[in-house]
Amino acid sequence: NNKEDYRWHTLINTNRTRDDYDAIIAFFKAFDLPANQLEKTAPMVMDVDSVLRTLAFQSLVGPADAGFTGTNEHNFRLYAEPSGLVHYMPWDWDSAFQLSTSAALVGGGQLGKLVKIPSHLRRYHGHLLDIIERAFDETYLERWTAHYGDLAKQSFNSRRSYLRSRATFVLGRLPDFIPFQITTGDGEAFTTQDSSIQLIGNGWIDIAEIRSATSGPLHVDWLDEERWRLVAPLNAGENLLELSAFNHRGELIGSDTITITNEGGQSAAAAGNLIISEIMYHPADGGVEYLELRHTSNAILDLSGVRFSNGITFSFADDSTLAPAARLILTENAQLFVSLHGEERQVAGEFGNGTNLSNGGETLTLLDATAN
Repeated sequence: NNKEDYRWHTLINTNRTRDDYDAIIAFFKAFDLPANQLEKTAPMVMDVDSVLRTLAFQSLVGPADAGFTGTNEHNFRLYAEPSGLVHYMPWDWDSAFQLSTSAALVGGGQLGKLVKIPSHLRRYHGHLLDIIERAFDETYLERWTAHYGDLAKQSFNSRRSYLRSRATFVLGRLPDFIPFQITTGDGEAFTTQDSSIQLIGNGWIDIAEIRSATSGPLHVDWLDEERWRLVAPLNAGENLLELSAFNHRGELIGSDTITITNEGGQSAAAAGNLIISEIMYHPADGGVEYLELRHTSNAILDLSGVRFSNGITFSFADDSTLAPAARLILTENAQLFVSLHGEERQVAGEFGNGTNLSNGGETLTLLDATAN
């Protein structure tokens, strides 16, 4: 953790007076971990999707003298967000288009280790496909090679030929197409006593996001290059779940439905039935901060796993419920709230970890048990 070990090889170009190497050290140290631990640690130290997309672009343009596609771990830049997440950026790629157009899709070194993690490899292949379909195309680049050829008084036609050959080679080595589908219960209707359900399905590398027709984008875990897993909230009674898959350009590329009947009598908390209905963020002297949550459906609401991820800290315990159309209070001081407002309003708990509501404005994020 000694920044002097990094100073010579990783020169700071901005905010030099801060002399802060913490994010860069955490980034590099993550690569010392075994692959299964690297997969868990990577999202905490880097923007994984950004890194994978840059590496996919690098694989396509083939710089010979750069980390990942070359033999030396150099010629790249790192940008650390204020949050600490690191981005991998191209730099000094004047050796581009020097690798063979039939070079391996995945490079080597520590960055290759990151890409080869199965869930990362699927995303990486998806970025290769998306970049080729968007812009890594001979026809698309024709006007640009002509324009810069005129400016430089030289021909760039060989670059277009390289793009054509490289794209053809890469497309021929991507995984075979598989349709988007729900495979849980063979896709047939079934019943459960639970207020949420784990669904498993298949999908190709072109899927960037899976959305629910009722609750929008869903948190998805990819088990490998083909299989996905997500948890969907259920209302009491019959639920027709409609899932749609979208690519990196926001285009609909597949959909599937399944009917699941929740016989347990409780509905899972979700954006459609639980809202933040009141915010007291700057009370008068002697007052108390609080939030009110309101249940908008006519079934008992299962609050298990519901939590705030931004603004304040609070998580509902397992088996927490809320009656139909009921309201509850979260506050910085439960005793003071009751003394000021009486016992008629249900107090569910206090803000955690010393957090409170900002007087200057902030984003409050309330997540359901499926992290949506």
